[in-house]
Amino acid sequence: IFSGTDRIEISTKDAEPHLVIYGGITDDDLLQTIFISRAAGFFSTSFPEGVEGAQVTVTSSKGQTLLFNDDGWGYYSSFGMFKGEPLVTYTLEVKVDFDGDGVAETYTATDTMPEPIVGERLQLSWSTSLKNTVNVTAWAKLPEGERNCYISKLRIRNTIVNDSLARYDLFDDDYF
Repeated sequence: IFSGTDRIEISTKDAEPHLVIYGGITDDDLLQTIFISRAAGFFSTSFPEGVEGAQVTVTSSKGQTLLFNDDGWGYYSSFGMFKGEPLVTYTLEVKVDFDGDGVAETYTATDTMPEPIVGERLQLSWSTSLKNTVNVTAWAKLPEGERNCYISKLRIRNTIVNDSLARYDLFDDDYF
């Protein structure tokens, strides 16, 4: 158990601005979306300020290049529908003059899409505590020794309700 009584003053007003890039490639055939913003202050109650004017591309280990359109307000969407493939490595590259010196900085991230998990059983039941709510329970065998993250995606009448990464429910092994 840890405890403290001394007041700590942290100056958040003088902190250097940081670029935040939020997005990913999914295995759904849809417009993939990236959101680029300036980090908001710790106590800020407003939405982070979007960064416009960036060049955004994603390349795959298969040699495919996906270009992104600047939709405004910091949102960038792929030109056309795209579906990521398991075991393919994707590299995100963002070029933007974030510090305002007239020269674009380059930011990159690389990751490999894992294989999907095949479910063994799915159970639906009405919630006893929430009105008009269905509980969904899934069982699946996970790869041995791998740390896993999980995303729940919701479709109603074959339409994705949480259609962007920001609307997915994401949790990892530590959640359970």
